[in-house]
Amino acid sequence: MFTRAFLFFLLLAVPVMLPAQTSFKHAVDYNDFIIGEQTRIGTAINAFNEACGKGKLNQMNTRHAEVVSQIKTSLAAVKALKPYKNNTAFRDAAVALFQMYESIAGNEYLEIIALMNEGIDVGNNRSRFIDVLGKIDIRSKVVNDTFLAKQKAFAEEFNVKLEAPKTEEAPKTKTP
Repeated sequence: MFTRAFLFFLLLAVPVMLPAQTSFKHAVDYNDFIIGEQTRIGTAINAFNEACGKGKLNQMNTRHAEVVSQIKTSLAAVKALKPYKNNTAFRDAAVALFQMYESIAGNEYLEIIALMNEGIDVGNNRSRFIDVLGKIDIRSKVVNDTFLAKQKAFAEEFNVKLEAPKTEEAPKTKTP
């Protein structure tokens, strides 16, 4: 009985655990899918930043876990994308961007939590906090610029008009 129940669970769980490889017929949908994943990560990061700003340690830890989870989910989704008409540059730039987010969440964000836990006004913690924020800015600049350049090149190659987002909310993922 246990074996049958376990096999049934395994059959249900495996498709959920494996990200589906995704392809799109239209370049705009491909672009929107990647940007949707980036927006989801950004929303989680903003919630973490808000918790940090309020100095609420329990919320910071919860929000940090949510950031890490969202990055992993979005990174898997974007890595699973098939090239769009043999173009991988935009997808690859998104993967590099999400990997940078993952690294920052696993390093600098943990430093921020530790500093906040010790007390921002203790010793030289305020200076260390500012240094950590500076490291994030430096690390982000090149990768963000590369991502934006690859998105622009993708849009130009496939005649996609790029528009500013209309809302702060993460768009629903479009299915192919």
